[in-house]
Amino acid sequence: MSLLFRSMFFVLITLEFAHSQGFNKSICFDKDYRYLSNDPRVGRVQKPEGKSGCTATMIGRACAITAGHCHKKYQDLHFNVPLSSKEGKMNLSRPEDVYSVVKDSIVYSEKEKGDDYGVFRLQANQITGMYPGDAQGFYSIRYYPASAGTYIRVVGFGADRDEGHEERNYAQQTSFSNINEVENTFITYQADTWGGSSGSPVIDLNNRIIGIHTHGDCDVEGGRNSGTLIYNNHRLVQAIQQCLEWEHYNL
Repeated sequence: MSLLFRSMFFVLITLEFAHSQGFNKSICFDKDYRYLSNDPRVGRVQKPEGKSGCTATMIGRACAITAGHCHKKYQDLHFNVPLSSKEGKMNLSRPEDVYSVVKDSIVYSEKEKGDDYGVFRLQANQITGMYPGDAQGFYSIRYYPASAGTYIRVVGFGADRDEGHEERNYAQQTSFSNINEVENTFITYQADTWGGSSGSPVIDLNNRIIGIHTHGDCDVEGGRNSGTLIYNNHRLVQAIQQCLEWEHYNL
């Protein structure tokens, strides 16, 4: 095998591994403008073995929303996630801040951009007996239109590969932007994200969730990150309202 061929093979394998792990970079400008945050209402979707997942947000006492393409990872939701180690290895939340997903409550779609969402309920914590929305708080939903220019923030648990920021890897970070484009149930923006940010809430200045981050496309020239707008996505609105109605009559 020639040196050139071996080099090309290594590059292809590296890119494929990065893609499979969700490390496709979606930083929009010349540097990463995410900032460490500690919003207790936003948690990290995680499997019990400690593998990284996605991001989900409480919208009620037991109801949460996230990205639909994360549905195979819906097992536990970790809140108040600590920073990672100096080597970038994830640390888990305290058992008091971990809640299990109710499997038969899951409603999701991963059809296309603008129609990628997940809604589910969480069980009470096994130690405290509290539901996550009672212990961590929750956001309200914005059910009316958004427009280009609307100022937003995105809160998520994306990877961080910047040297010197290893402790931020899969820790909670927040980025800010204006909405660039709104088309039916599809929104674009240039708030920085990375693999693991899928499911992050897109939040307006009035502290209401207007959308769900699902795709990172800032790694291409002129690219923008994007998500699902809640307004106009009637099936998503229905799933949210049915979950909240269940809460009202059962909790």
